Amino acid sequence: GADPSNILNFRKFYPSANEIKLEQNYRCTKNIIDAAGAVITQNTVRVDKKIWTANPPGELIDFESAFDGELEAANVADSIVANQKLFPYHDVAVFYRTNAQSRLIEDSFLRYQIPYKIYGALRFYDRAEIKDLLAYFRVLANPSDDVALLRMINLPPRGIGKKVQDLLLTTAQSRGISAFSAISVLCKENLPRVSNKLKKFLEEFHEIQEALNEVELGEKLNILLEKVDYLAYIKKKFPDQSMDKVANVHELGSAIVEYADTTPNSTLSSWLRDVSLSGSENEANGGVSLMTLHSAKGLEFRRVYILGVEEGLLPHANSSDDSDDLQEERRLFYVGLTRAIVKLSLHSAKKRRIFAKWMANETSRFIQEIPSRLLSSSGIDGAHQEYTFTDDSTLAEGDKVAHPTFGSGVVLSFDRKLSVNKAIVEFYEFGKRKISSNHLQKI
Repeated sequence: GADPSNILNFRKFYPSANEIKLEQNYRCTKNIIDAAGAVITQNTVRVDKKIWTANPPGELIDFESAFDGELEAANVADSIVANQKLFPYHDVAVFYRTNAQSRLIEDSFLRYQIPYKIYGALRFYDRAEIKDLLAYFRVLANPSDDVALLRMINLPPRGIGKKVQDLLLTTAQSRGISAFSAISVLCKENLPRVSNKLKKFLEEFHEIQEALNEVELGEKLNILLEKVDYLAYIKKKFPDQSMDKVANVHELGSAIVEYADTTPNSTLSSWLRDVSLSGSENEANGGVSLMTLHSAKGLEFRRVYILGVEEGLLPHANSSDDSDDLQEERRLFYVGLTRAIVKLSLHSAKKRRIFAKWMANETSRFIQEIPSRLLSSSGIDGAHQEYTFTDDSTLAEGDKVAHPTFGSGVVLSFDRKLSVNKAIVEFYEFGKRKISSNHLQKI
């Protein structure tokens, strides 16, 4: 909520005020200060100030561009684990531009068993819009799930409010049946202002169920959103938060497609089971701190990772074409850089998944604004850039392979569809996964 114009226009309103510039930084290494200073001087609307520090130069700033968003998250998790003795979890923070970006890093942390806590937001699978859509899927997979039914039955609003829901529960309990079965019972009783609404809900539910049964797992969320028009509902109900919420829904779609692509014989029930296991983790007070760059203001950490340093995310796509907005994005990046006390790493991905589509992104212009002498692409995370993928034609059943996220395993078979060659691999730690063959390294 800070307004930079308060400082920019201060001398205009108070011309006789004495100005004292606080320019010495006591927190960061000199390399971090020099990098942040080089970036922020690109802003034309600012109070001229030269930040300096008496601290030693410190390490260079790592920059790594991963193959995709999943590998970006895996690289960060791997680096955190590898350097835990030097930087304990409570000294580490991971920043990102949008809340939706937390899903990949959360999933990666769960695989690596890294404890974490999120500042200023809920965990991905605990966010209201995600829980709403999961409730739909849970009822579609198991109509006897009363908790899920009561969450989704009036979303979007269908006139089935608390009184009707209480009636459903009372009917279910008195007859020893599920709340879903109680809907049919109440429909037959022709209750005024109740039965017709429930009949309409049942018709809609069976229509959705039939449509979802006809498509693969990766397409189910798309169909559900079309049938329910959930996105229009959240845009109307949460106009100020709709951008974040829609981004979270899109990220859920990406998560489902990712699961369908990597898990052989995946079903809606198996995905829901795995999501439930992910959501059962407790937040750890001594864990890694995850947060958006907006939430990072005023904080400091010995070790900082900034994810998604690419065009479209940082600067955000909505700010790239407006000079004032772009300068605010640069201020935000400056804040992120100067939260790091000892070690800073910047990360980007060459492509990211939005539902089943891949979006290619260029490296952020902000990286170009950091003098190359301050950047290292061969620091703590540099080993990941040396990972070379295998020509899939050289793989055969029985080959031992490695994957940056899932580790080592053995190729069981291949699944070739639409000219895409995927290997079904039995990973030693993560079990069977379906992986694009050119993401594997022969060992």
